[in-house]
Amino acid sequence: MDRPVGSKYLLQETLGRGASGTVWRASVRDTGEVVAVKVLREELGTDPDVVTRFLRERSLLLNLRHPNLVHVRDLVVEGETLALVMDLIDGPDLRTYLRDNGPLPPAAAALTMAQICDALSVTHADGVIHRDLKPANIMLARNGDSLYPMLTDFGIARLADSPALTRTHELVGTPSYVAPETAEGRPLTPAVDVYAAGVVLYELVAGHPPFRDTNPIALLHHHLTEMPTRPAGMPDAYWLVTERCLAKQPEVRPDAHGLGRALRLAADIVAGVRPDDGSLGRILAESSFGANPGADEPTRVVTQHPSGYATPPMPPERPNTPDPTRVMTQPPGYPQPQPHYPPPPAYAQPPQHSAPQHNAPPHNAPQYNAPAPEPGPPPPPPRYRRDEAAEREPRRRERPVREPREPRESREPRERREREPREPEPRRRRGFRLTSIPGVGCTVGCLLRLVIMAAILFAIYWFSPLHDWVDTAFGWFDTVQDWYHQIKDFVSGSDSGGDGGQN
Repeated sequence: MDRPVGSKYLLQETLGRGASGTVWRASVRDTGEVVAVKVLREELGTDPDVVTRFLRERSLLLNLRHPNLVHVRDLVVEGETLALVMDLIDGPDLRTYLRDNGPLPPAAAALTMAQICDALSVTHADGVIHRDLKPANIMLARNGDSLYPMLTDFGIARLADSPALTRTHELVGTPSYVAPETAEGRPLTPAVDVYAAGVVLYELVAGHPPFRDTNPIALLHHHLTEMPTRPAGMPDAYWLVTERCLAKQPEVRPDAHGLGRALRLAADIVAGVRPDDGSLGRILAESSFGANPGADEPTRVVTQHPSGYATPPMPPERPNTPDPTRVMTQPPGYPQPQPHYPPPPAYAQPPQHSAPQHNAPPHNAPQYNAPAPEPGPPPPPPRYRRDEAAEREPRRRERPVREPREPRESREPRERREREPREPEPRRRRGFRLTSIPGVGCTVGCLLRLVIMAAILFAIYWFSPLHDWVDTAFGWFDTVQDWYHQIKDFVSGSDSGGDGGQN
């Protein structure tokens, strides 16, 4: 029975399982078109960080299009289920092909990875890194009698790169294809995909990755410290490209676009179409991540301003060179511009004192009268000041502040009152009380209670039917007592009569 996923798709059968999830053959409900749906593992759906990233990068993954890239059609979020809907590729993956047919010829391997590098160059330009490039993620689509590679699982490792998952489970990516900077925990760049492409290049011709170990930690140590050995029979041009991709320093590796060009050139050199004239090395050097196009320009030291800002270098001064700056004057006959200054504010002048001022000039110093300034433009209107606004607003009637009332008795400092000794108050003389004797008060109380209870019982006895009931009881008792005596006398008399007859 088909299993629904979302509102559009029905899962039909399982195509494969991997570390990131399960691939299903599915169909679209409305059209019946066959697609591939990859359902991610459950722990990814329970991580809020992964779900948020899954929704945020929806448009980015849907817009990735290239002939050598498996197109992502849709992203499904249903409860704790995350799924990617992709085109269904009719063909095996590259790992299955290598297991069934063995290694590829160097020229065919170079052309195959050149197409994968073309897809990587497009995705790297959009800021997307695959992070898990390996033969199992390269599908071989059928085109008649030929096969052409298509890169899949784009974005799976990016979505699975959650801090919670990488801390508790495993490193993102497959250890056999992990770059050294990834093993060290450094920020990931497109160079990690180029390193994985170099591992795939090595495996396509040699039949196995450059480093093999059953322990993942030891395998990562090999990527960090050891250099791969050249397999027997690998051509020089092919090994040059592979070795450059497997460099430990990311800046030495070529970018995806340059790697694609180098692989096509290496395929021609291996096939004997073109000679090896050194152009392969130049392409790898020019396209490396650490290449600096402006390396021929001289390096200049940029000085720093004391305030902390960098200042551009100033050109050297030329000796005996007149200053080119000149003041432009008006031609004769034109009025010269006069500076206009706003009138000074009217401040209150301090009162004049008759005392001599020390800074005043001597009386015989020449006096200069400043020429009166020409009338300029009208001064700007006075600004609206807060003090004037306060004067214009009606003043509110201030309420008188009530002072705290003084207490009637004179207040003295608390410390003084506490320090003054207090006179002992005279004891009051009390009269003699019977209850002051120990035990008398309790005895009197108990006797009073007994008297009250006796009065209550007496009233109940005489003013209730209890009195008649008691008299009746006594009458019955007297009757029973009489019967007892009669029986006793009867018995004693019969005994005495019997004795007399015998005598």
